[in-house]
Amino acid sequence: MGRRGQIVDAMGGVWFDVPRNMNYDDPYQDLHIHQEKGYRLLTGDDAMQVLRYRHDNDMRYGYPDGDLGRIKTQQAFLTAMVDQLLQIKNVTKINQFIQVFQNNVETDLSFQNILWFAQQAILGGLSMENVEFVTLPNRTASCWSRTYHNYQSYVVPSADELLELVNTKLSPYTEVFTLSDLDIMSVNSDGSISSSTGHVEDSRAARPPVKPTTPSKPEEETPTVDENGNPIDPTPACR
Repeated sequence: MGRRGQIVDAMGGVWFDVPRNMNYDDPYQDLHIHQEKGYRLLTGDDAMQVLRYRHDNDMRYGYPDGDLGRIKTQQAFLTAMVDQLLQIKNVTKINQFIQVFQNNVETDLSFQNILWFAQQAILGGLSMENVEFVTLPNRTASCWSRTYHNYQSYVVPSADELLELVNTKLSPYTEVFTLSDLDIMSVNSDGSISSSTGHVEDSRAARPPVKPTTPSKPEEETPTVDENGNPIDPTPACR
């Protein structure tokens, strides 16, 4: 069970509205997901099943947007979990939560450091209004795959939106970053790989791959320039 599952059990469970029925089995991973839709108290094992689910055994049933749908459910669960974790009744369980955290996370923070932050969060009145989740800005694109030797559908970063996110939400500095400061890997129309920094460490990857003269290509046109006008190819490296 993952660390989130252990914290859930330490909390006595988390109330969450499971968005859909979930039925998936993967014997190779010994992974079995069987959850019913609805609002109920989840155990740690229940929580890990909900967080890992993407589609049923019958792949026609699942999140229409795949991994992005799973991310939305994960964020919704973490919102519910943090909201319940911050309740004043959990003050007496802080030490137990920290022990679970330290057993699963590599950090240079001491037990006392973490304890202080936890006490400030709970006793200081931190609410979900102060907590925000963001997903990497993205769009879909068709990308030449060096592995499959044809065009594949990918979810790729939207560089301009990502840059704005870094500058407005993530960076603790007053300095404003530019695209050249972000190492966004891209694949060009000829299949060669480039970076927004202007340098690719792997020289072989920077060269165009050997492709069939008439590769299988989807009906939609493969973009060669970023829809936001970024000075890099928008499609990330295919591996």
